Amino acid sequence: MKASVSEAYISSGSLPITNSDAGLPPKANITSTCVESAEVSNGLITVALQGTGVSAVDGASLLFEPAISNQSLTWSCQASTSALNQYVRADCRVTLQLAKQSMIPHPQKMNRLTVLYNDQCPVCSFEIDHYRALCLKRGIDLGFEKISAEGPMLKASALSPTDAKRRLHVRTKEGELKIGVDAFLALWAEMPGYRVLGRLVRLPGVYHIATLVYNRVLAPVLFWWDKRRLQCDESACR
Repeated sequence: MKASVSEAYISSGSLPITNSDAGLPPKANITSTCVESAEVSNGLITVALQGTGVSAVDGASLLFEPAISNQSLTWSCQASTSALNQYVRADCRVTLQLAKQSMIPHPQKMNRLTVLYNDQCPVCSFEIDHYRALCLKRGIDLGFEKISAEGPMLKASALSPTDAKRRLHVRTKEGELKIGVDAFLALWAEMPGYRVLGRLVRLPGVYHIATLVYNRVLAPVLFWWDKRRLQCDESACR
């Protein structure tokens, strides 16, 4: 899959957004004895595991994240749980230090700004995929953590997955948790093209209105819509 993503990047000059863009079949069609699915999302490859015979590993995943370097791609690997450590190579393992950090219920320093987002929400994922693609294109080192992965940022923030879905959350390099409009401002400050928008939103009157609209309208409506969508998926409603 990494070769397909790399070839798509070389031929088009941008990371493939979907499996189809990388010349791959749908994620559900990429299976094996221990692989449930494999998905490409803006170059990021997520391999979901199943049928391994190890309960702690079934349902886990491996993430392969590309980084643009001299017009080619380099890859980093990350296991979603330390239970995979004995089955993957050293650079994919969840380290003891990371496992300990994920148990700390208070802000911690991170080496880069990290965005915690609702990957099960199509609208949210579309926006974050845009930011991720821009980061890869411009060589901006930001982290993106899916809420469904229940990774170190979610655990360190002491947020439940449901609470995390109500607003955008960003943790700065200094370990400060930003929520809602403040999270967007922290994110935009790292991204060329959005810094001007960030400075505009920071203006006293604009900031007050933006916060009010986000907290009272946009965030609640999006949370309600996504919750209802999931309920409809479960009950096959239309």
